[in-house]
Amino acid sequence: MTHSSVVVHEALSAILRWGSRPDVHKSLTSGPGAGLSSTDVWLLSAVHDHGPLRMRDLAAWQGVDKSTVSTQIRRLEQRDLITRAPDPTDGRATLLSVTATGRTLSEGLTRTGADAVDGVLSAWTPDDRHRLAELLGRLSAALTQAPQPPDRGRAGYHRPESTGPDPAAPSPAGPGPV
Repeated sequence: MTHSSVVVHEALSAILRWGSRPDVHKSLTSGPGAGLSSTDVWLLSAVHDHGPLRMRDLAAWQGVDKSTVSTQIRRLEQRDLITRAPDPTDGRATLLSVTATGRTLSEGLTRTGADAVDGVLSAWTPDDRHRLAELLGRLSAALTQAPQPPDRGRAGYHRPESTGPDPAAPSPAGPGPV
């Protein structure tokens, strides 16, 4: 563990806390996006940016069971944001795509988020903004490609032998930052 990795971890934790604050979520999803959960926004964005997608691919990407995504997608279908269609290459599968309404909303949410970032970075130089965008893009790609931690609750998981405490276990003082 390096000082830099601690600083990055703490910065990411602070960003996640900021993004999960109810007032921030409300300001980013007001108007047509009102009532969308953070997961709804993420799923709509994923289907908009990478669709059409199969339900199982979206579930794998989110790291959840297909039935969980199916319930979430149903909410977006009821708002006419996402539609399902048969996969022409596999009759058993369906493809998820954004509707025109979903596309408009997703693009609006992206603009709103970018405007919020512009406000926060307004005092930064263009060069600093560019470097931040480049480095965050690299970090995002690396995190997306990194192997996922083992699911300790899943059947078949066996804890490796260790000579010390489990680093994933909560400390006696309670869990650390997320």
